[in-house]
Amino acid sequence: MPTRTDVSPRPLRHAALALAALLVLTACGRYEPPTPEPVEAADVVGHWSPDGDASGAFLALRSDGTVLGGPDGCNLFGATETWAVEGGRVTFEGARAWTDRGCAAGDPEDRWVGNSRALVPDGDDLVALDGTGAELGRLRAHDGRPSRDDLVGTWRADGGVALVLSADGDAGGSDGCNAFGGETWEVAGDRVVLAGQRVTTLRGCPDVDARFGMTTGLRWELGELVGLDEDGAETGRLRRVP
Repeated sequence: MPTRTDVSPRPLRHAALALAALLVLTACGRYEPPTPEPVEAADVVGHWSPDGDASGAFLALRSDGTVLGGPDGCNLFGATETWAVEGGRVTFEGARAWTDRGCAAGDPEDRWVGNSRALVPDGDDLVALDGTGAELGRLRAHDGRPSRDDLVGTWRADGGVALVLSADGDAGGSDGCNAFGGETWEVAGDRVVLAGQRVTTLRGCPDVDARFGMTTGLRWELGELVGLDEDGAETGRLRRVP
C-alpha cells in the first residue's frame, strides 16, 4: 500500500497561508518605531519641517504646549490645539482649527504635515503618523536662526498688515492703514534689524489697529516674524506667504 507523506490537511494549510497574507497586508503602511528612548518635552520644542529649513511647510511645537503648523505655505493650523510627550511620542489634543486665507498654496507634496496626529522621535527626525499609525513623512529640526533666504519675501498678518523684505535689502510694508518704506534690513542672529529713515503715508483710519506701524525691529520665532517696538513690546505676528 502506498504511504502518504503529506499529512497536512489542505484546507488548514490554505487557511494558514491566507492568515499570513492578511497579517502582511495589515502591517503595510504602519510605522514600526525603534525601541523607545526617554523623551523630554524640551527635546522636541522648536520648528520642524520636511527639509529642515525655515520656509514652506512646517510644524512648530512651542514651549507653552501650543501648536502652530503650516502645511502649504498659506493656511495655518493650531490655536486650539496642544501637544505633550506621552509614551515616547508627541501626541496632540484638541480640535485642529485652520485659517481660511485665500492665497496660492505651496508645495502640495508637503500637505501631509497637516494630517499628522502623532510624532515619534527616530534619530534626528520626528516621524509623522496619521490617525491609523501609518507614516506620513519625516520632519527635521531647524536650528532656530533664519538665513536671508528664509526671510526674503512678503509677510502678512490679519488686518491688512504686511511687510516686504526684498533680496536687495530694502524693507517696506503696511500697518493695515498707512504704507511705509525707505528702510533697509539685515539679519542679526534671530533678529531682523531695520535701519534708515522710514517714510510713511498719513491716512486717517480710526477703525484700524495700526500698532505695526510702530515696529522698529523683528524677532524670528518658530516660523513667524514678531514685530517689536522700541520698548520691545510686540506689535504683531506675521507669516510669509507665497
